Amino acid sequence: MLTIWFGRRGSGKTTSIRATIPEMKKPVIVLDVLGNYTGYQSNGKDWIDVDNATSALIALRNYIEKPDENSGIIVIQTGNIDTAMDFMCSALWKIHGGTLVCDEGDAITISDSPCFDEAIRYGRNHGIDMVFGCRRPAEITKNVTAGADIIYIFNTHEPRDIEYYCDLLGDTLAYRIAALPPHYGVYRDFTEQKDGDFFADPTGKIHIKSSVPSYQEQTKPVKSTSQNKEKVNNNLTDDNSKEYPEVINGR
Repeated sequence: MLTIWFGRRGSGKTTSIRATIPEMKKPVIVLDVLGNYTGYQSNGKDWIDVDNATSALIALRNYIEKPDENSGIIVIQTGNIDTAMDFMCSALWKIHGGTLVCDEGDAITISDSPCFDEAIRYGRNHGIDMVFGCRRPAEITKNVTAGADIIYIFNTHEPRDIEYYCDLLGDTLAYRIAALPPHYGVYRDFTEQKDGDFFADPTGKIHIKSSVPSYQEQTKPVKSTSQNKEKVNNNLTDDNSKEYPEVINGR
């Protein structure tokens, strides 16, 4: 499973990724680029915070040997993020399983992380799940978006980003991104062939709604016109106060 979260600063992207980590397939390796994941707790256990790839590999080995005695969530905050990414991808490949998390995924240089590139392309065959966060879609390698199973996009008004999403998702869904209020967004599930919009509560949990046309309709070419954009906006409803019955974790 390859999951991508797109969202500008303050949108709720990082909070939502962090909230799903306890439900991810262990061991979970978190490449902490900006220091947003250190010091948190999961299921009553402190996460292991390390500052280099060697310490992370030791923590990973300890979990593999005695999973009941060691935390399976390892957070790495290091200045050499490319090397750490390469080491961790290689390690998860070797043990055939686990989850790799990298918020600010655009910080990774593909040319300096060949194992990372291999994991993006073929990691699912080795049991590796991957979760990426990024502020702007054009800044992340296209191999990530091409291999995505599910994409979550928080609301944004940046015209160039909306244009990118039009190519990726179709005009109808992309226009909806700009019209939704803060902490709302749209998602597309390529595996289940469905899409819709969502709301992120203050804890980071994602509440799925189903007011967007089906995936089958979205795949039809839609002409970009102001009339079509107005039609999409007219379908929106401001229902922040409603209960959202479907809550997902660990997707």
